[in-house]
Amino acid sequence: MAAEEVGEDTKGKDGLVGYLKWMAKNEAKAYATLLGRVVPLHITGSMVHDHRVLRDKEEVLEEMKARGIPIEVIYGGDNIVDLQTAAKKIRRA
Repeated sequence: MAAEEVGEDTKGKDGLVGYLKWMAKNEAKAYATLLGRVVPLHITGSMVHDHRVLRDKEEVLEEMKARGIPIEVIYGGDNIVDLQTAAKKIRRA
């Protein structure tokens, strides 16, 4: 496979895994598209839903913090400033 021969350094370093590392660093959009197509093929197991209703932004941010989700990654655009301010308040708590 060509990606294995290219690797992370164009000389085959770490084979396919190396190439995917390079792609994640240098072609993030293409890498995300690839993951979106490949990851669902590899998921096994079951999911448990607690069906809690999060009533406001603070509850959502608390839940994201508890799950280790970086708030800045999830939200973009004009809302990011407001969410970053809220995130800072939660992190201090």
